[in-house]
Amino acid sequence: MVPMLVILAIPFMELLLPVALKLFPNMLPSTFEDKLKKEEELKKRVGVKLEVARFLQVSCPPRSFLLAPEEEL
Repeated sequence: MVPMLVILAIPFMELLLPVALKLFPNMLPSTFEDKLKKEEELKKRVGVKLEVARFLQVSCPPRSFLLAPEEEL
């Protein structure tokens, strides 16, 4: 019974593979990713990092005057 189940189950699992990849897109190995998608993801990450850096520059004023000794001010 078990060998027959394996013989029948594997082809049906192969037919459902596109459905599984549609539901879980990160399941696809990186060898099948195209370079354009990888570059877009990298640009998106860099954009987010730049946005966070700009936010921190605006929201956190320079505090070098707090570190300077009193005589130099």
